[in-house]
Amino acid sequence: MPSPQASEVHVSSLLTGFSVGYLQSLTAYVADQVFPRMPVTKQSDKYATFALADFFRDSMRQRADGTESAGIDYTVSTDSYQTQLFALHMDIGRRVQANADAAHNPLQDATRILTQQELIKRERDWHTTFMTSTPWDTTVTGGTDFEEMGSASSDPIGFIGDQKLTIQTNTGFEPRTLVTTSKGWLKLRLHPDIVGRVDRGQTSGAAAPTKADVAALLDLDNVHVSGATYNTAQQGIAASMARVNTNDALLCYVDPNPGLMSPTAGLTFVWTGDVQGAEGRTISTLELPTQKATRVEIESEWAHKVVSGALGTFISGFTA
Repeated sequence: MPSPQASEVHVSSLLTGFSVGYLQSLTAYVADQVFPRMPVTKQSDKYATFALADFFRDSMRQRADGTESAGIDYTVSTDSYQTQLFALHMDIGRRVQANADAAHNPLQDATRILTQQELIKRERDWHTTFMTSTPWDTTVTGGTDFEEMGSASSDPIGFIGDQKLTIQTNTGFEPRTLVTTSKGWLKLRLHPDIVGRVDRGQTSGAAAPTKADVAALLDLDNVHVSGATYNTAQQGIAASMARVNTNDALLCYVDPNPGLMSPTAGLTFVWTGDVQGAEGRTISTLELPTQKATRVEIESEWAHKVVSGALGTFISGFTA
């Protein structure tokens, strides 16, 4: 037997350049992509809303010599927002930090895990607010109002075009943003009508439509795909994974730079008065002398808000 043995000259240790973790790509989350963030200095406040009808009424009249011009007025009301604070922490003991191998950075690991937890919470709250029929003036349902995108007889280009015309007719603004899910995106990008337009008769290689390709075909500026998943089980119980959203979609008009007299389907208000930063989230560390530990804490404060239900169409059952 040769000597020395391999086990006698090498002691297994953790690799310093590789470990297995489950940090989902930021592109899977749409909560920070679809609607603009509106930084606010107060946790709650009001904003003015003008009546849509007053802007589009044909009120001018022919004026006879020596008479007054026709007169109109307009209606202003208010709506409000109320941000909510969410927070989560991890406590890392001093001995754990001191004893960590080179492959571990407990404070950095905690920061990454907490960040994903915040993304999941914000994403689920976004979908609860926007991906439902309640706040929108128009809802269409797959199998009833249109053929869902997985159907061979569906017409995605014509369907989206019709929904765009409906919103534009009702508001004067053309919606140019579509939000769908991973499942909806799969059905959409592989739809024969989409592939056929992108393929354009090419004879080599498979046509692989991108988001930019699909957006161009549907005459949109943005196609957002929500691919976020989360564990529905509590800690200590076997993971039960689910998608944040599976089958629905939203078509809407978005002003990327909202301001005064600015219509947009939705906003995310973020309070910067307590939680610092334009994103409404902050991560901090706090020493805990009595526990001889360091607390890593993430705080995030926001209010997702539908500000104009007329500027969006909720598409229930975009795909089955």
